[in-house]
Amino acid sequence: MYRRSDSASTLAPAVAAGLAFAAVARVAAADEPTQLDHALHDLATASYRRWFELLQLPIELAGYPGAYIPLAALGTARLRRRGVRGGNAILTAACGGWLALRVARLVYRRVRPPRPSHRGPKADSSFPSGHTTGLTSSAVAAATILARHGILSRRSARLLGVGVPLVTGFNRVYVREHWATDVIGGWLLGVAVGLSCVWASSLRSARA
Repeated sequence: MYRRSDSASTLAPAVAAGLAFAAVARVAAADEPTQLDHALHDLATASYRRWFELLQLPIELAGYPGAYIPLAALGTARLRRRGVRGGNAILTAACGGWLALRVARLVYRRVRPPRPSHRGPKADSSFPSGHTTGLTSSAVAAATILARHGILSRRSARLLGVGVPLVTGFNRVYVREHWATDVIGGWLLGVAVGLSCVWASSLRSARA
């Protein structure tokens, strides 16, 4: 059943995350990495181990839209079979995260950080991090829906909604695909999109 508290608990944080994303985007628009960016990039370079990068390969693969969107579709279909209303928000969030990323990269052009030689050059914008945006949007929406319907405990939902974005963000900085502020932007954009999709789904459920 839809409750007004459900709307408030998703819309307000979504708006706050969107505003915070706009603030971080202003930093990225200058195309000048911050001191934090340089410090974490230097730390990742100094601590880099090839075996540890390979250990993180599942994270990298999951962060491509060709992986997380089909996974979201499978999860949505399973929830629909169980009669869970609002599960479509997970697939919407996955697709919405990818679309928001593409739009953001049309607006903000930022050069990638120096990367390991075996990864080769990339011409697309570094801001925001695509892996972080897509997986954050999907994970936040899934965690919110699953906790709301009692499928996951609140602790497990927090592990999903916070743990997945954190691990993804760590990976993107460690393998030097992105600056830290690219990841922060991806977190914020992903939260804004994910919670907005849950909010919109709640409204549709209320009118049904």
